[in-house]
This record gives sequence, structure tokens and C-alpha cells, in this order.
Amino acid sequence: MCRMKMMKRCVYLAAFLFCQNMSAQQIAPNDSVRIYFRQSIDTLDLNYRSNKEKLDLFSKRLLELKEHKVRFRNVQILSSASPEGPSRLNESLAKNRAEVLSNYIRNNVELSNVEFEVVPVELDWELFSRLVSGSDLKEKEQVLYIIMEEPIAKRKRLLRELSGGNVWNEMLRTLYPDMRTCVLYINYSDSVGKVDEPMLVKPDMPLSAYRIGIPPQEPVSATRKKNFVMGVKTNLLYDALAVPNLGVEFYLGKGWSLGGNWMYAWWKSDKVHRYWRVYGGELDIRKYFGKVASERPLSGHHIGLYGQLLTYDFELGGRGYIGGKPGGTLWEKSNYGGGLEYGYSLPIARRLNLDFSLGVGYLGGTYYEYLPKGKYYVWQATKQRHWLGPTKLEVSLVWLLGGKIK
Repeated sequence: MCRMKMMKRCVYLAAFLFCQNMSAQQIAPNDSVRIYFRQSIDTLDLNYRSNKEKLDLFSKRLLELKEHKVRFRNVQILSSASPEGPSRLNESLAKNRAEVLSNYIRNNVELSNVEFEVVPVELDWELFSRLVSGSDLKEKEQVLYIIMEEPIAKRKRLLRELSGGNVWNEMLRTLYPDMRTCVLYINYSDSVGKVDEPMLVKPDMPLSAYRIGIPPQEPVSATRKKNFVMGVKTNLLYDALAVPNLGVEFYLGKGWSLGGNWMYAWWKSDKVHRYWRVYGGELDIRKYFGKVASERPLSGHHIGLYGQLLTYDFELGGRGYIGGKPGGTLWEKSNYGGGLEYGYSLPIARRLNLDFSLGVGYLGGTYYEYLPKGKYYVWQATKQRHWLGPTKLEVSLVWLLGGKIK
């Protein structure tokens, strides 16, 4: 009889311990939650995007942890706003939203010794980049480049200008609602049946570090998103004057480019004294700017600096002119110049531009005057040129090669 009683007690004890163990293991970690706010609003709308259901689960989790006598470190609330608002408004919204949630938890869950840490940030750029990465934006690569490469002070303006504001309006409709958010996170230790060690939140960590409500995305490398773009071009004005020419221009990023061109014409007829000879080249650096430039590389308004080196021999039956010393070295035969240019590169097809440029500067060097006499060319004078004024005129057809072109 005693033996039977003892066996029953053992069975009851084993069952009790088993149930206790199962109960502890069934406490599912729900240590974080993401709450959403309406545009430009810092009051909590419990009916918006299941906020009430999520806060109820979060509050229940706090009570469960309290019942199991865990050691609370704190409850952190990280908040942010969406890009369309000015910085001061966003800072105020982020701070007020976090405080509203802090008060809500305090009023609905009895937690006497739990501290709340509020960490507001005006704009979570890392979260922004992850949302863009997972979106269907056609201009995704350009948006990511602006977010990850451009200075913070310029990002909003560049995003607003992209595609004439169409990209901004699409993000305002599809992405920005997911950025008006707060993340609540419970930091604690020594919990019973706890599955994951809580993440320690630091004030400088982006909200997206928690990936709550956002499918994990592979981090996007900014360098991988950079387009290699170059232009191959010919100046149609030179072509019309029977001066073949070819140029290249390399896009360096952020609106900058480096280019060069070469021209070569060596037409002559000794019988009728016709000389049409010129060769030389130019190097230039440009800065593109404006709406079109933000949407498409090597396009839109541009300003720049250029340097020139050339020699020539022009004679059409009368007085002739030779640039530089005949028979001399390349440098002795050359005239040189440089200046400032302004232009506009007009897109006329997906990979074709028509570039209009005018340069004003200096052109100098030695040149010789001569007259044809029978079979001979008689020297007349040696002169120095010092010209200030227009030294460059360009209407070029540009073929864009390389990366993605709109």
C-alpha cells in the first residue's frame, strides 16, 4: 500500500515537472514590435495597420516576463519619420511618437522597475535603402546611389529632382508609409525558457537593424550599383568642314566627367595651291548639373575647363597660314589654348545625345604667313597670336556606352 502511494506521488511529481517545463518552453519570444503612424501625426492610432493587436501581444509578453521574474534592463523605443517632412518636423515627430508609446505601455502594463529609453532619429537611411532594395522601382539603382553615396544634406533634393519628381511621388505612396515607425524592444536577462539572447540596442543603430516587418534583403553594395558610362562623339561642325574627328568622355560619377578628342585633316593639292590641313586635340573636365543630369549621365547642362593643342596649314590659292614652325618638333609646330565652356547635352534617343558647347578663352602661338609662287611657297612674315575670345564651338553627336541609360 505504501509502495503504491509512493509510486503515485512520483507520477504526480513527474507530471507536474513536465507541465512546468512545457509551460516554460511555450513562452514564445515576442520581444520586439514595430508600430506605424500616419503621415505628419504623432498620436497613436490603434486601428492603423494592426497597431492594437501588436501592442496587446507586446504587453502580454512583458507580463509573461514579469511573472517569470526576469531581470529587465530596459524597454527601448527607436523611432523615425519619412523623408518628405523638413528636418525639424521629423525630429519632433520621432521624439513625440516614442514618448506616446512609452506612455501607452506604462499606462497599460504595471511595470514598477522598468526603465524606458527613447531613441528618436530624424530619418533612418539604412531602413530606407532596404525598402528601396525590396521595391519594384524602375530607378532603384539611381535611388540607392543617392541614398548611399551622396552627402546627407543633398539627398532629399536629389531624390525630389529624380525623373522630374515622379520617383519621389511613387516612393511617397509606396515606401514612405513604412518609414513612419517606432520599434519597441525588451532588453532583459535570466529569463526562463528564453530562446534568443536579446539584442543590445545602441542609440546610433538604425531601426532596420531589427528587420521587423521587413523581409531580409541582401545588403546592396554602393560600388556595385555604380554605372560605368562613357560617350563616343564627333563634332558635326568639324565634319561639315571636312575635318574628321573623334572624342571620348568618361563619366566619373556625381556629375563629373573627363574627356578628350582628336582631329586630323590633311588635304592638299599642289597644282592649284590648295591646303586644308589641321590636326590636334583637346582635354576637358566637365560638371553636369540640373534635372536631366540627375536622371541620366553625361546629359543636361554642363560647365567645364578645357585645354587645346593643334597645328594647321591653310591656303586656298592666295595667302597661306601655317601654325607653328614648319618642320619643327610637335611642340614647336603647335599652337595652344584653353578656357571655360558651357553647354547642354540634349538626349535625342535612349543612347544618343546632341551636345551643344561654346568655349571662351585664350589661343596663342607662333604662325607663319606665305604666298605661293609657281612651284614655291614664299615666306612673308612670322607673327605671334594672342587671341582672347571664343576658341571652341561644338555641336557633337554623342553615343552613350556602358551602364544602364534611361
